Amino acid sequence: MAYMLATDLDMTLVGDDEALERLNHQITELRTQKNLKLVYVTGRSQELYRSLEADKELLKPDALITAVGTEIYGGDGSLLEGWPKTSGWDRQVIEGLLNGYPNLIRQPDSEQRPYKVSYYLQSDELTFARIKNTLQHLDVEVVYSMSQYVDVLPRGVNKGSALLRLASIWDVPATNVITCGDSENDITMLSVGKAVLVGNAKETLRTWAKNRADQNIYLAKAECAAGIEEGLVHWGLL
Repeated sequence: MAYMLATDLDMTLVGDDEALERLNHQITELRTQKNLKLVYVTGRSQELYRSLEADKELLKPDALITAVGTEIYGGDGSLLEGWPKTSGWDRQVIEGLLNGYPNLIRQPDSEQRPYKVSYYLQSDELTFARIKNTLQHLDVEVVYSMSQYVDVLPRGVNKGSALLRLASIWDVPATNVITCGDSENDITMLSVGKAVLVGNAKETLRTWAKNRADQNIYLAKAECAAGIEEGLVHWGLL
């Protein structure tokens, strides 16, 4: 029987170097003892992930989900073919509709992916509501996270659906999947299997969790990697 640990990176796995080092040792043991698959799930592009990997002591994952779920890479760095399956996606149409929006700033080219259009928007819920209204006739989903990142994705393509694709490939049941996150773009992932919200999770995410009244969501008190460790104890993996 295999298990899967899927975790966001920034301010979830990464953020406390001492706790990360301790957790890395525990994950290494679990990979042998419990046949644990380790998956990093991030909004970063593969390029920005590599820069983080060079800066932090990260274990080599069994798979890497980047660009808010629109790209899946195997442990050898190869892109999973056939993902995502979508039709009608046209990033030029999206960019044209959003061109000229006040306070909406295009993210760097490295973060503009084949199936992701990304912007910065600082604490502006009104403009975000207008953006969603502008794009409502398209087959897309729009994610606003940490009050600064706007991502437009094909509908049904996100961190959660990418994770389910991997679980299917590896034949890991949802009951054996543990997910960890801290912000709004983790919601689809945290809806899969058993979830851990680290202690420093955004208040909007904590509110979402409390409103779900879901027995499969654990709100850790410890922050970052220490919160993941706490969650693994709660769910019985440690």
